[in-house]
Amino acid sequence: MAPYLIHRRLRHIRSISIHNLSLFENDSPYAKEHTIFHPIPCFISIQTLKKDVLYVSEIQSGSMQNIKFNELPLNGNSLSHITLNIHVEIPDKLLNQKDDGQEKASWCTLRSLYIDLNALKPVNINDTSIRSLNTPSLEMADGTYIMQGVKTKKAVFFDQPHKRKISEPNMKRSFTFNSLLKMNKMLEYLARISEELQLTSAQLEKQMGVTARKPSWHTTQLQIYKDQLNESLSTKRIKIKRLKRSIEEESDDIIKPLTEGTDNRSKDEYGSTFSNLIQIRTQLERIKIKKLFQLLCIFQNTQLFSSDDEMVTLDKTKLTPTSIYEGITLSVIKKSTLQKLELGTEDDYTFFNARLGYYLLFIYVIANKIYKISLPHSLHYCGSTSIINYERPLHLVNSKNRKILKETEDAIDYFNKDILQTIQYLEHHYLI
Repeated sequence: MAPYLIHRRLRHIRSISIHNLSLFENDSPYAKEHTIFHPIPCFISIQTLKKDVLYVSEIQSGSMQNIKFNELPLNGNSLSHITLNIHVEIPDKLLNQKDDGQEKASWCTLRSLYIDLNALKPVNINDTSIRSLNTPSLEMADGTYIMQGVKTKKAVFFDQPHKRKISEPNMKRSFTFNSLLKMNKMLEYLARISEELQLTSAQLEKQMGVTARKPSWHTTQLQIYKDQLNESLSTKRIKIKRLKRSIEEESDDIIKPLTEGTDNRSKDEYGSTFSNLIQIRTQLERIKIKKLFQLLCIFQNTQLFSSDDEMVTLDKTKLTPTSIYEGITLSVIKKSTLQKLELGTEDDYTFFNARLGYYLLFIYVIANKIYKISLPHSLHYCGSTSIINYERPLHLVNSKNRKILKETEDAIDYFNKDILQTIQYLEHHYLI
């Protein structure tokens, strides 16, 4: 049986007894001076560990050896850890207090005990004498229990002419109605789950076609997968053949114009092949010139070609459809221009940064889109706040911060190196 079903709870307690009720300890010097012959009024209270009061008993004045509290209306509480308080009345003669010549009693908490109901030990209260002072014993359905560490002694009876053996009935564990109800619900839930599992397995076997323990559905599904793979492979083979055919046709269209004029010539006439290459190169050069001319037309609407600092100088008199390089002059960014700008206004800074961004875009298009020039530093156009190498700002700021000025000077130096690389490429490869 599950262990949680046999745990002791507060609702299992039938009565609580207090043994050897005493206001003094055994070796207290006040015990001899103040002898109490009459019973001491007392009552008990039960609290949770959070100091919430669950029960307060009536006041009793029975024998100080054993005071029993029977009525405990706590049948529905499931706590297993409680705090038991013993409250007693102290006579005024112990406190030396009187009110109008009459003794006045005072109440106090004699003892406060933390009790774990599952850590108690059983005891036969009929044959055992409890020796500890102010000790509780708890009577439950299956016997009487006391706390660990309580002093006990085997009781000795002298006036017994005949000791008859008393047959004790076999105690059976009893459970509350709530526990049995929970166990019944759990059994019903397990039975329902087992029934659903059997029903689901039967439906799955029916769908898979399992008859006489022969898994015929495996072979059927494998055959279906095999047919699907074969169909997919055949489709891919057809597509591959079509792609090969289209590639061959396109290659024939490319090679045919180059070899069309040399098919009827002898193999010794290599000069004709060289002349064809020259013609193709000339045609590519015309396309590049056309692109560069279109680029110049686009940048005509900006202020890149019209300024005193002369970033890009454009001489329209030297521009011809066949020779456009002689009319373009690229210049590096001079530091004298930057020094003049230090005395300018905020609008001057904005205008210069915008032209600097256009210049970067102009070099970037020539180097990467027209002539495929490899530059030492990467360029990134972001308008008037362009950057170089993903980190250096290529724009001037009206600031006296040395770190910002140093980064801007480094970016301009990098940009000048890219400009010189572009100038060198154009002069040595085309203008010679």
